[in-house]
Amino acid sequence: MKPNGLKNIEDFMTDDLFVEWVLTPTEQNISFWAMYLADFPEQIPLVEEAKEMVLQLNEIEQITAKKGDIEGNWKIIEQQTIKQELIEQPRLVPTIQKETSTRKIYNWRYISGIASLFFLAFLSYQFFQIGSTNEATISAAPTMEWHELKNTTAVATSLFLSDGSQVILEPFSSLKYPNLFLKKQREVVLKGEAFFDIARDTTQPFVVYANETITKVLGTSFTIKAFEGQKEVEVAVKTGKVAVYANVSSLPKKIIKEKEKFVIRTDEQILIPIPNKKLEVTPNQRVVFDKVKADMQKAVVKLPLPIKPVKQLPKFHFKEEPVAEVLKILGEAYELEMNYEQAKLDKCLITTTLEDVSLFAKLDIICQAMGLTYKEKAAAIYIYGGDCD
Repeated sequence: MKPNGLKNIEDFMTDDLFVEWVLTPTEQNISFWAMYLADFPEQIPLVEEAKEMVLQLNEIEQITAKKGDIEGNWKIIEQQTIKQELIEQPRLVPTIQKETSTRKIYNWRYISGIASLFFLAFLSYQFFQIGSTNEATISAAPTMEWHELKNTTAVATSLFLSDGSQVILEPFSSLKYPNLFLKKQREVVLKGEAFFDIARDTTQPFVVYANETITKVLGTSFTIKAFEGQKEVEVAVKTGKVAVYANVSSLPKKIIKEKEKFVIRTDEQILIPIPNKKLEVTPNQRVVFDKVKADMQKAVVKLPLPIKPVKQLPKFHFKEEPVAEVLKILGEAYELEMNYEQAKLDKCLITTTLEDVSLFAKLDIICQAMGLTYKEKAAAIYIYGGDCD
C-alpha cells in the first residue's frame, strides 16, 4: 500500500489533497505531489489517469450546475401548487341517486395539490434535519491550532506531540507545531536544533521544515541543526531512513524568486524554496546543505555509534585477525560502507584491542599499525594501501 492509502484510482479521486492539487494547484500542493511522485515514480500512470477523471467529473458538475438551482426549483413547484389551490377551490357536489344514499365527490386535483404540499413539507423537514446534523457534526469536528515552543534556557527541553512523537529542543531554538495532525502530512517548523524521535505512521509522513530544507520520514530518529544566520543546515540520522530535500543550484548565491517558493501556512506564512534535489540517509549518515553554495552532500556523522544492541556487538578484541575481516566487522557494527581491496588486506594480520574508542579512533589504530590510510567520502569509508606479502 502506498502512503496515504493511495493504491487505486478511486483512492486518488476521493483524496481531498489530490483533488485540490488537480483543480486548484498551489505552490505548496505542487511541491507535495512532486515529492510524492519522486518517491514513487511507478504511480505516475495512475496519477495521470486519476487527474483526467477528476477534471472530467468537475466539467460535468459545472454543466449540471448551470441548469438551475435545486432550491429555486422547489420554490417554483411550491408556488405553482399554491396558485392552483387558490384557483380551484374545493367543492362538495351532492348527487341524488335512485337509492336514498348519497356520497361526496371531491376535486381530486385539489387533493393532489394538498398531498404535494405535505410531501414538500416532509422533504423540507428532512432537509433541515440533515442540515442541522451536518452543522452539528462540523461544529463538533476537531480543529488544528498552531503553537510555538521557544527554548530560551541553557538546557534542552522535551516535548511530546499529539501523535506520540518526541522532540528534544536544544537551547535558543524554537518549534512550531499543531495541537493535532489533521493534514495528509504531520508538519512542524524548526528554527535551531532539535532531536526527533518520530512515531511510525506509513499513512501520514512526518515533515520538518527547517531553514530552506525539508526533512521527510515515516518513523525514525534524527537530529536537525538549522540555526538562522548559519550557512549550513545538517540532518544526522540515528535510526531508520530519512529523505532530505533542498533547492540546489550550480550557481552560487542564486536569488530564489517568489514563484520558486511555496507557502507553509502555520500561524504565519513561511516561504520555503521549492526543492530540486533529494538525498536519502541512513544511520550514522548525515546531510549537509550549504545555503551559500546551494550544495547538498552526504557524509558520515561526526561521532558514529554502533547500531546493533550492546549484547550483539563484538568484543573488538582481535588476535592475528585478517584486517579485511576486522573492517567487515566494523562496517556491520556501525552500518557504514567500508571500501578496501580485500585480496590484499586478507593477507594482513592484526592483533589489537579496539574497545571504548570511537569509530574513527579504531580506524586510526588499524591504519597506523598496518601502514594504511583512510578517507571518508559521500557517507562511506575508503581504506587505501595494504601490501603484506
